[in-house]
Amino acid sequence: MWKKSPLRDSNTRKINQFTVFFWYNYCIIYYLLMWTMDFRIHIFCETNYLYNLIKKTFTKDSYSFNYSEIKGKNSKSIIKEINYTPDCIIVDKDIEEYFKVEIIKKYSDTKIILLPALNEFEQKANPKNVIQISEPFKLSELGEVLKEIYITKQSEASTI
Repeated sequence: MWKKSPLRDSNTRKINQFTVFFWYNYCIIYYLLMWTMDFRIHIFCETNYLYNLIKKTFTKDSYSFNYSEIKGKNSKSIIKEINYTPDCIIVDKDIEEYFKVEIIKKYSDTKIILLPALNEFEQKANPKNVIQISEPFKLSELGEVLKEIYITKQSEASTI
């Protein structure tokens, strides 16, 4: 007389439990892969002062920082020492012109942030990946640019 409800059927219940379990685990894995993505930033500077300042300012964000101290070193050997492809490169204003050009050429697919007091030559070198921070230098402006690059990188990774 009474029909058995499909929600009370043991097979349907197992399927529903599996579906919930599957989506729950999928969301956790997605979160771990996308939101905890390691965003590597490499800084080229004369001394480690700029590196320490930027690293201290952005400790709460999920960025990992490395730096190369340029003072008195050969530019080609410094570029060869980097054994990974950074997601973003920050170039200090005190770095010599020829070295900046080499960085822009080698890392044409990486976003490069040029700190203030740079001429128009660098902007024309590769306008797709070169971002110039205006004078005077503000850490808040750098933070906005880094966040924009990070979000763009996440969206590219999620579409792959």
